[in-house]
Amino acid sequence: MAKVPSQRAGGQRGGGGYRNHGPSMARSAARGGRPHAGGGGAKGGSCVVAALTFGAGTLAVAWAAVELVKPT
Repeated sequence: MAKVPSQRAGGQRGGGGYRNHGPSMARSAARGGRPHAGGGGAKGGSCVVAALTFGAGTLAVAWAAVELVKPT
């Protein structure tokens, strides 16, 4: 379980957060690891989206071929 932030001690000025975590977060995002932003999985896009796009394109080409061959 995550640590609950507590009141700052005497003389303590700053907080934690994402400060100085930029390079690590950038490497993680480059690998596709941003679950809160829809990341994760294969780098470069979703396999499901690629499959649906390819399937729709194939159907469109098949429909066009049928329409060209169909007698008028």
